Amino acid sequence: MAKLAVLAILWTVTLWRAPAALKNPAKRPMWSAFAALAVSLTIELPQIGPHLDAALHITNISTLIKHLAGMLAAASVLEWVIGSTKPTRRLGQILAWRHLMTGTAMAALAALFAFVPRIESSDFIDTAPGHPVTIAYEMVWLGYLGVAMLCASTMFAVAWHRSAGNGRVMQTSFALLTIGTALGVIYATWRVVVLAASLSGSVTTAQSDTGFGISNLIQDSAIVLILVGTCVPGVMKGIWFYQDRRDLIALRPLWELVIPYRPATVIDDGPKAEGDLRERRLLRFRLIHRTIEIRDALGILYEYCDLDPAPHVEAFATSIDLTGIDHEALVEAVTIRYAMMRARTGTAGHAIVEARRGGTDLRAEVEWMRAITRALDNHLRMQTAMVPVLAARNDLMGTA
Repeated sequence: MAKLAVLAILWTVTLWRAPAALKNPAKRPMWSAFAALAVSLTIELPQIGPHLDAALHITNISTLIKHLAGMLAAASVLEWVIGSTKPTRRLGQILAWRHLMTGTAMAALAALFAFVPRIESSDFIDTAPGHPVTIAYEMVWLGYLGVAMLCASTMFAVAWHRSAGNGRVMQTSFALLTIGTALGVIYATWRVVVLAASLSGSVTTAQSDTGFGISNLIQDSAIVLILVGTCVPGVMKGIWFYQDRRDLIALRPLWELVIPYRPATVIDDGPKAEGDLRERRLLRFRLIHRTIEIRDALGILYEYCDLDPAPHVEAFATSIDLTGIDHEALVEAVTIRYAMMRARTGTAGHAIVEARRGGTDLRAEVEWMRAITRALDNHLRMQTAMVPVLAARNDLMGTA
């Protein structure tokens, strides 16, 4: 069941990435790795392999195809990691021979297959214990896989170290890929150990089956970690795209409320703009610009404040047990309403109030402005909070 789940995930990722791989050559190596691995694991199924052998009239040809596809997957992983990271100088000298190494290993595997004594089974290794050609075949396959995964794991580890300042998402992705490919090395090594023990007769059949079962678990874990590691950046980009689009739309009511006081900076001319946004960089730019437009508009609007509403609103917010960002947002929302009220009849030029900032990064600033919007939408609370502010202004005018 676990193998079927892994296989289903593999095919899903392969089909999902196919359009992007066709458009972008840089994404083809990783797609090829997933596609080849999916083919390899599919052929390994007892419902598929024997039928393929029967159709081609070659005993156990499915095993050879499975291993060749596995080699292609490992080679594709190497191509992808070389394109995504910068190998160290010594490792780069070794990887310069990777195409020759892959071609030689695949040719050797095909040649040895022709001389392996076999009968139709799910794994012809079981039918030829101790046969030297069988051992050589397995050593070529496992040796190539182990070396390829070792090179990939080393490069991912270096990339993980270099990505220390590039954000937690990238570091997490490289960490998962490092662990996944390292498990690939462990898988190959473990299979060699179990195979050698089995063929030498030093372990029982039950112990050998247990060892191979553990190796399958290691293999599945490696595949899952590599899949997750490669999908993390794409998934996070999708999440960020959704958040930016959601935030851009959520800030529109506040933007529409205050932008008439500073229309010169406007680049967004209507609600249709949100529906036209498809590219994330453009979406992020529009979100940043919208926060700037709101901030600039508040700076102009607050020049109409002839008193600071904050002390009076803070006392009210404390009395109704508001804390944190909700407390601060109510103060800002009432200040906005008071400034808009004074803008109808008063004059600008006051420097009593300054717009507060919600944080040092975009996400914190957006959350701050969304909190202000929520406060403005609570009309009953806003009306009640305005009472002490208006009373203070009446007192001010009475003493003027």
